[in-house]
Amino acid sequence: NGASALMLSEETAIGQFPVESVKILKRVVDTVEQKIKNNLKVIILAAGESPGFGSLTANKHKSMVDIGGKTIIEHQIDNIKKCGIDEKNIIIVTGSHRNQIEKYIYENFNGNDKFCGDFIYNPWYKVSHTLVSLSLAKDVLKDGFIILYGDIVFDYRILNKLIKHEDNITIVVDKKKNIDEEDEKVILKDGKVECIGKNLEINNCDGEFIGLAKVPKDKVLLFNDIQDKIIKKDDIMASVVEIFNDINSLGIQIDVIYTQDLLWSDNDSLNDLKYTRSKIYPYINLVL
Repeated sequence: NGASALMLSEETAIGQFPVESVKILKRVVDTVEQKIKNNLKVIILAAGESPGFGSLTANKHKSMVDIGGKTIIEHQIDNIKKCGIDEKNIIIVTGSHRNQIEKYIYENFNGNDKFCGDFIYNPWYKVSHTLVSLSLAKDVLKDGFIILYGDIVFDYRILNKLIKHEDNITIVVDKKKNIDEEDEKVILKDGKVECIGKNLEINNCDGEFIGLAKVPKDKVLLFNDIQDKIIKKDDIMASVVEIFNDINSLGIQIDVIYTQDLLWSDNDSLNDLKYTRSKIYPYINLVL
C-alpha cells in the first residue's frame, strides 16, 4: 500500500534494539532507492533543426543557445545531475549540428570535466520527428528512463517530482490557460491522460505536455513494442506523444504530474528565447 519496505522482525516490537533496527532498515531502503535512481537513464532529444530562430541558429543548434551564462543543453545536464542521476546515464540524441554539440559538451562541459554520457546520432533528423530519435536509443533504455525534449528550460524540482513518482508511465503537464496551436495539448479525465497532440481543439484541452516524461522499467517492453509498430507504418514524422496515445488506447493508464508553481519554458522561437532569458532562467537561477 505504498510502503517502501516491510520489516519482518520482532526486534522493533519486543527486542532490545528497536531504534537501531529501524535505522538499519532506513539505510537499506535509502541505498536501494539510490541504486534505482542511479540506473534510471535520461534521453535528451536534440536532433531537430531550429527554423524559428533565424540567423541565431544558422551555425548552431538551438540547444546551444545561451540563456544567461549557460546553454540550454548545459542547463539540462546540470538539472539532471542535481536530481541524483549519474552523468553516465545521460544519452543525447543529436542530428542537426551534431559535431558542434558533441564537441562542446565533451570538451567544455563544467570546465575541465569530461562528459561521461553518450551520444546517438539520428541521420534522418531532416525528415523525421522525436519518435524516430527516441527509437534509435531503445537498445540502451531497458531499466526505465526519462524523456526530455532538448529545448526546454525548467526548474529542476519538476524533474525531481517526476523521478519520485512511481508505477505508471507519467507525463508532466502545465495546466496553463493560454494554450497555443503549436503546443502538444493534453485532454485529461479524472486526473489521467485521455489524449495528447498538437491537433486537438484548444477549448477541449486542459494543459500542455512540457516535454518531460518517465517510462518505468516494467513498461519499457510495452513502450518499445508500440514504438516499433508506429515506425513500421512508415510514420517517421510521428512524435513521442503518439506512443502515449496508443498505450492509452489499450486501457493502460498514463499518469500526470503538474508543474504547479514551478517555472519552465520551451524555446521554439526568438520570442520564446527572450521570455526564457528575461522571465524564466533568472528566477530558476535564484532558487537553485
